[in-house]
Amino acid sequence: MKKILFFLGVVIALILSTSTIVVAENSVVVNPAVVVPDTTQQVVVMESKLLQLLNGDISVPAAPQFVAVERIKIIPADSVQAPVDSGEVGVTIIYPAFQQWFMTKIEEPISEFEVYSYQLLQDASDVYILPKLGTRPEVTVASIFRLIRGQSKGEEGPLLVGRLNIFYIRDNEGILRAVSLQWYHSRWNINANEIDHPLAWPVGVRVFSRAA
Repeated sequence: MKKILFFLGVVIALILSTSTIVVAENSVVVNPAVVVPDTTQQVVVMESKLLQLLNGDISVPAAPQFVAVERIKIIPADSVQAPVDSGEVGVTIIYPAFQQWFMTKIEEPISEFEVYSYQLLQDASDVYILPKLGTRPEVTVASIFRLIRGQSKGEEGPLLVGRLNIFYIRDNEGILRAVSLQWYHSRWNINANEIDHPLAWPVGVRVFSRAA
């Protein structure tokens, strides 16, 4: 009996040593004994549900020439002054990147146009978001400040209050940038990033794009 068991063990060992390891498609072999699913296919599926349309009918009124340095009023962080109604726009903090890339920008008069807003359904960087927004995603500095004026005290509206709002705008040199806007400490705060920055915007932020 022992000889028979030994013989069977040898045969099984020979079979295993000469067999081809078959791995399921879309899997990655780390160890022949362990099959790890490849997440590539899952990411592709998730990307198709990256954005959910919230509002496809946000109207941005026509605007005259917009000279940023003349129209944007920087309110000190310790100021209690509310944004005034003289055509200036008040924000608590304008971060250095936005100042460098946009504060010398001059935009020519624009006609009224429509903007879409979306909710981001998963963490994602700009390189994944932009292709979902069509061929003309960018808006203007004037348009976002028009939206701010409509919610200057943090009222409910197209802009998401308390969380990030993301816009894509061309800077002084015509380079597309990601501009973020957030209501924080009773003021609007604005920043800008390179679109190839590895930063992933968190799920739940609001993304804006010019209507196709």
